[in-house]
Amino acid sequence: MVRWSDRADLEAVAELERLCFSIPWSPAAIEEAFSNELYRFAVVEEKGKVVGYANFRIVADEGEIERVAVHPDSRRRGYGRKLMEAMVNYARRKGVRDMTLDVRVNNEKAINLYKSCGFAEEGRRRDYYREPTEDAIIMWRRDI
Repeated sequence: MVRWSDRADLEAVAELERLCFSIPWSPAAIEEAFSNELYRFAVVEEKGKVVGYANFRIVADEGEIERVAVHPDSRRRGYGRKLMEAMVNYARRKGVRDMTLDVRVNNEKAINLYKSCGFAEEGRRRDYYREPTEDAIIMWRRDI
């Protein structure tokens, strides 16, 4: 089940950050984003436990997906797609015209997910990511 998150989810989101990203956001950074009205967080639950989350922010008529994370033990169950769909649908209702995201050039599973959700590569950022150093693919979904 996908739902919009609240402060009660901070600890679960921080744990997913630690499990899923080489450079996780700190709990303080997550809490700050939760407090910012431009950000929106969604979580997916499995048997009452948060096993995935995503966040994005809206600025004017553009949306930026910043994080999509699913617990390693809960992957390949469609949760990433459900989170993406929830964010795109919410953004559409809020008048967002275009959405963007960055993804590691070697993260083929994520790239395939994003493509299947209507995103297309439009550019690259050289050496954008650290640990390991890697380029970012910039993807956009236009006219949502």
